[in-house]
Amino acid sequence: MKTNKPLVVISILFVLLNSCVKAVDNSETQPVNKQWLQNLVCTFPCWQHITPQETNFEDVVPILQDAKITVHSITEDEISFVFEETIYGSVHKASDGTVDHIILDVHDEKLSVGDLAEVIGTPERISLVRAPYTSDCEASLLYPDQGTILDVYLENDSKSKTKLNCQVDITSDSEVFRIILISSKLDNSEFWNRSSYSSLDYMEWKGYGTYP
Repeated sequence: MKTNKPLVVISILFVLLNSCVKAVDNSETQPVNKQWLQNLVCTFPCWQHITPQETNFEDVVPILQDAKITVHSITEDEISFVFEETIYGSVHKASDGTVDHIILDVHDEKLSVGDLAEVIGTPERISLVRAPYTSDCEASLLYPDQGTILDVYLENDSKSKTKLNCQVDITSDSEVFRIILISSKLDNSEFWNRSSYSSLDYMEWKGYGTYP
């Protein structure tokens, strides 16, 4: 029986292509490694032995280098770095020469509020704001005793997009996209005093559910 070579070639290519697509799909659904969160070398607001309002800013680069963390840029009052290849962070200087605050961009980590609850417990206060240039809402969760702020993406109630105020459901799966470490002495934090976070309208945290 004569073999139709073009059809055979097409069939082989289809099988190979299909297997490649499945491989890509599988890689995209692989869980993100959150082991670093369970292996913190110090508790928030400390990060890699760098503590806001305690650590000297001039000591930050040697500390990061000793921890094998890539330093990207250094200016007079800011040091940026990359941790675990996916977390982009920055350390900022206070006027007294110590570290004022630390920002961790965790967009790619798929961290949830529940993941962070295992590390720092539950927030004390929550504030809702509309994200710039969109109709979406974001939440800022405040942990005063830990000197920590978590910025969270939220699923909006469709009706809230036509309202002035946000109304959202926040769950343990709500995704954290930024961690800000500012020290438990909020009133002494220059970042807290000059940023919009200190003037937000905070509500008491009443657990997971609909806010406001």
